[in-house]
Amino acid sequence: MSFRQDVHPHELLSPYLDGELEEKARAAIEAHLAGCSSCRVLVEDFRSMAASEATEAPPPIPADLRGRIRLALDPKRASGGAVLGGWIWSYRLGLAAAAGVVMVIGLWALRQEPSPPVGTAVPAPVVPDTAGDLERPGAGAGVAPPPVAPARPEETMKRFKSLGYTGAESPKKSEPVSPPPSAHQRLSDGALPTREAPAPPAASQGRDGKTTPPAQAVPKSGSGGSHEEAPMGEPEIARMQAARTAAGAPPSEYGAPSGRSLVVEFPAYRVLVFEDGTIALSAKGYSCAARRDGSSVDPDLAALFTLASSSGEGGSGNKGPAPAGGPVVRLVEPPAGAERASGAIAGVVVQAAKSIEIERRLRVLLQDRYLALIEVRCGPAPRAVRSP
Repeated sequence: MSFRQDVHPHELLSPYLDGELEEKARAAIEAHLAGCSSCRVLVEDFRSMAASEATEAPPPIPADLRGRIRLALDPKRASGGAVLGGWIWSYRLGLAAAAGVVMVIGLWALRQEPSPPVGTAVPAPVVPDTAGDLERPGAGAGVAPPPVAPARPEETMKRFKSLGYTGAESPKKSEPVSPPPSAHQRLSDGALPTREAPAPPAASQGRDGKTTPPAQAVPKSGSGGSHEEAPMGEPEIARMQAARTAAGAPPSEYGAPSGRSLVVEFPAYRVLVFEDGTIALSAKGYSCAARRDGSSVDPDLAALFTLASSSGEGGSGNKGPAPAGGPVVRLVEPPAGAERASGAIAGVVVQAAKSIEIERRLRVLLQDRYLALIEVRCGPAPRAVRSP
C-alpha cells in the first residue's frame, strides 16, 4: 500500500499511533511520513495530546448523575406509579406460574395411576341382600341401589284414577273374571241386536193393584219411524239404571234414573248421558258405562243438558223438529207421578241445530276423556266408536 504525495491519510494517523493498523498499512504510513512534513507534524501533535491526557486527573462525577440516569431511563419510576404496576404484573405472573405448576403436577399424578389392563373384567359392586346391610354405616358408599320392583296393577289403577278417571278395578290375570251381566246388557232396543228381538212385555200389575199395559218400544234411528217423543218402558228404565249402577252411580228411587238424560243416536252406536255424570255406550255386541271419580259432575256434560233444554220446548208433550239425515238427540225428563208408577218415560227430540252441536261436543268428550275410561272397564270399543 502506498500513498501519493498529494494525498494525506489524516484519518489513519490516530489508529497508527494506537497500533490498530496492519503491517502493510503501517509500513505505508511510515513511508508517507518519511516524505511528508505536514503529516509528521500532525502525528507529533497527536502524541503530545495523548501524553498530556495521560497525566491529567479525570474530572469529578456529579452527585446527581445516578438520579438523572434513572430518570432518563424510566420517567414513571420517579412518581411511584410504575412501582405499583410492576408489583401487580409480577403478582399475576407469579399466580400464572403457580397454576401452571399445579396443572403439570396433576397431569403427572393422573398418568402415574395404574389403569386396569385391557381384557380384565372389573368386579361389579356388591348389592346388600338385607335392609340391615343398607342401614349399616359405610355400607352405602359405592353400593348400587337395589332393583325397583315393577308396579302392581292396583297401584296402576290408583294412578289412573288420580288423573280424573274412574271405573272398576281391572281383574287379575291369574283369576279370570267375566264381565258383569249388567255391563253387557243392551241399553236400548236400537243397539243393533245380534239375536232375535224378545217378545213385548206383558201387562204388569202396579203397586196399587191396577194392571199396567205394556210400554211401547222406542223406534230405532234410521228404521223409517218418526223421531217424535217415544215412551221407554220398564225394560229401558232397568237397562238405564243397570248402566248407571255398573258405572258407580248411586241407585235412584223406584229403580228409575234420578235426573234427566240425553239419548244420542249415532250411525253405528248409541250414547246415553245422565245428569249425574254417568255416560253409557251401546254398540253391536258391546255395551258399557262409566263415570268419573268424585261427587262433582263433569261441567262439559252439564253443558250438554243446558244446550238441549235451551230450545224453549218444555214438557213431555211437546215435539221438536226431527233432523233430516242428521244426529238424533232426545232429552228425557225424570219420571213423576203416573209415569213413575207405570215405569214409562217420554223423551223430547232436540232441535236439529242443537242436536248437531251436542253430537259434535259428545264426540270430543268420548275421544278425550270417556272412551279410555270405558275401555278400561269393558275392553276395547268397536272401531266405529274409536274413529274420530
